[in-house]
Amino acid sequence: QQFPVKGRGGTDYEIAVKAFSKRVDNRIIFTDGNADMPKNNLPVTWIVFGDRQIHPEKGRVIYVNQKTLNTFNF
Repeated sequence: QQFPVKGRGGTDYEIAVKAFSKRVDNRIIFTDGNADMPKNNLPVTWIVFGDRQIHPEKGRVIYVNQKTLNTFNF
């Protein structure tokens, strides 16, 4: 089974990060990594689909690509 990932809509991470409340424990952004890192960088979990590398000042990054998706049996 295929796992289609669609996007390319011109992500603005600044808006996404501002939407997170500082009281929330889980802050997750799914992205292709094709945008500038936000200035207001809260500790966020970034899930990056594809081969682009990002380097946020805070948080953690989980990279997912087609090869890793193929290892799952959906």
